[in-house]
Amino acid sequence: MQKKILFIILIFITMGLAQHKNQPTPKSYHLLSLKKIDQDIRRISASQMTNQEKMVYYSSCFLDAPYVLNCEGEGENGFYETQPLLNLRQVNCMTFCEIVLALSLSSYYEEFFSILQHIRYRHGIISMATRNHYTMADWLPENEWCLRDVTKEIGGKDATELTRVISHKNFFRRKGITDLPQILPDRKVTIAYIPFEKLPQHEVDLQSGDIVSLIQNKEDIFSAHMLMIIKKEEGTYFRHASMKAGKVLDEPFKNYIASVSANPRYMGMSFMRIREDVDWLLPPSYRGKIVLPKAEKLSSLWIIADSTVLPQNQPVNKEIEQLLQLLASNKGNGRVVEKSEFLELLQKASPEVYEDKLIKYATPQSITLQNKDHEKLSNLYLQEKWLQRGVEFVKDHFPELEKAEQTYQVAIKDIVSILLWESRLGEVVGDYLIFNIFLGQILYLDEARNKAIEDMTISDSLDTLSAERTPKETERLERIKKNAVRNLAALVRISKEKGVDPITVKGSWGGAIGYVQFMPTSMVFAVDGDNNGQIDLFSWPDAIASVANYLKKNGYGSSEKSRRRAILAYNPLNSYVDGVIAYADAFWKKYEKEIKVSSVTQE
Repeated sequence: MQKKILFIILIFITMGLAQHKNQPTPKSYHLLSLKKIDQDIRRISASQMTNQEKMVYYSSCFLDAPYVLNCEGEGENGFYETQPLLNLRQVNCMTFCEIVLALSLSSYYEEFFSILQHIRYRHGIISMATRNHYTMADWLPENEWCLRDVTKEIGGKDATELTRVISHKNFFRRKGITDLPQILPDRKVTIAYIPFEKLPQHEVDLQSGDIVSLIQNKEDIFSAHMLMIIKKEEGTYFRHASMKAGKVLDEPFKNYIASVSANPRYMGMSFMRIREDVDWLLPPSYRGKIVLPKAEKLSSLWIIADSTVLPQNQPVNKEIEQLLQLLASNKGNGRVVEKSEFLELLQKASPEVYEDKLIKYATPQSITLQNKDHEKLSNLYLQEKWLQRGVEFVKDHFPELEKAEQTYQVAIKDIVSILLWESRLGEVVGDYLIFNIFLGQILYLDEARNKAIEDMTISDSLDTLSAERTPKETERLERIKKNAVRNLAALVRISKEKGVDPITVKGSWGGAIGYVQFMPTSMVFAVDGDNNGQIDLFSWPDAIASVANYLKKNGYGSSEKSRRRAILAYNPLNSYVDGVIAYADAFWKKYEKEIKVSSVTQE
C-alpha cells in the first residue's frame, strides 16, 4: 500500500515538472520588433493558458524593462501630452499593468493595441479628459468588463472601506490644465482595502496575476502605485515597474510589505483579478479613435441627481411619477417612502451612471449578445475544472443542499447550477450601485438605445434592427423601464424597513443582489434557510434555500417540462436554461461517479 501511494506521488511530481517545462519561455518585449511581438501574441493566444497564466507570462516579458514616468501620452495628435500612445520600450507602474492586461486579452498585435486604448480611456476615446487617470476611481470601474475587485473576497472582515471625494478638476489644475470644457464632476468614491497589518494572513488567498493598488493616506486620491502578484515555489512576490530601481523587477512579498508599511504615507492594498470569460465586444467606431480635447463630448452628462430626476421638484418623466406613486403606496413590500425622503436620497446618491452597461442593455443586439454570452459560458462551465467546482460545492454544503431538496422538492444539481450561473458560486456578485442602475435605466435608456444604434450604423451592423423588429424593441425597452421602476421602489421600501441605506446597496450591472442574484422584486422568494431570524443572501444556507423556494414557487416539478419552466422564470432566455441544465446534468454525473468510487474504496 505504501509503495502504491509513493508511486502515485511520484507520478504527480513528474507531471508537475513536465507542466513546468512546457510553460512558454518569456521573451523580452522591450527588445523585440513589433513583428516578433505579434508572432508571440498569436502563439500564446493559441495555447491553452488561462488569462491569469497569460498575465504571469506577459508580465515576465517586461522584466528589466526601463522605468520612465512620462512614457506614454495621447500621441502626436494629442494636445496636452504628446508622448506615444504605446511605448513597449519603457514603462511606468500603470502602463506596465495596462499593457500586460491588454496582451492577456488579445490574439494578435492590432487587437492588443485596440484593447489597450479601451483599458486606458473611457470608451477607447483618446484624449486627456477621457483617460482613466485614477486607478481606483476611474481605471477599475471602467474596466470591470475584464477585471473584478477581489479585495473583500480576499480580506473578508479585514477589508476596510475608505471614502474620498475625487476631483478631476483639481487633478487637471495641478497639471496646469484649466481649459478642458467637459470633465467628470466631483464625486464621492468608496473603495475597500486591506491594512498592512492584516495582509500576511491573507497572502495564501492571493493569486498570480492579481493587480495590486498601493493605497495611500492622502485625502483626494487612493492609489500611489500599481503592482502584480507572482507566486513562485519559494514564495509570493510583487512584480512592478519600480521608480527606485529604474526597471521592472520582482520583490519578495514580506520585504516589500515591511518597507512600505514603515512609511506613514501608505495604508494598505487593494486587489483586482482578471476575468476568464471576457467578451471583447467593443464597437469598431471606438477603437483607437483620436478625439482632440476641444471637440470632446462626453456622455458623462448622464448623471444621477435631484435636478435630473425631480427638476423644480417635479417628476422628469412618467416613470418617475409612477415610482413616486409606488413608494407612497400602502401596498407592496417594505415601508412607505415619502417624496421628501426620496429627494434626500437623490441629494446624497452618487452621480454615477454605468453608461457602457446601459448601452449594452439598450442595444437592439442585446438578446443576441446575451445568447452569445450564454453559449460561451456554457462551454466554459462544461470544462473539467468547473465541473469539479460543482462537485466540491456539493461536498462542502451537502447538509444545506439536502435540506433544501427535501423541503422544496428541487434537485440539488439544479440549485447548484443556478448558483454557479448566477454568481459563480459566490465568486461574482457585482459591485455596482443598484440604486443608480435602476435610475439610469429609467432616465437614460432611450438615449442609450440611440447611442447604441449610432454605433451600429457606424460599424455596419444595423441590419439586425429591421423595420419589423422596431416595435418589438420599443416594447422591450418599455418593459425594462417598467421593471426598473418596480425594482427601484422595492429596493427603497425594503431598505427603509430593514434600516439599510439603499444608495449603498451593491449588486450586478442588471441590479441583482447576493449569491442568488435576486432582483429587489424577487425578495419575496428569499427565505431564512438556517432559521437564525435573518435572511442574508450572502450566506449559503439562506441562498441555497431561497433558490429552491424560487424554483418551487415558479412551478418546479418532477417533469422535464416543469423543470425548464421554473428555470426560465429565473432568466427568460432559452440559452440560459439550456446552459443551466447542461451544467447541472454534467457535474452531477461526475459527483455521483466520485461518490460511487469513494464508497467502493471505503468498502
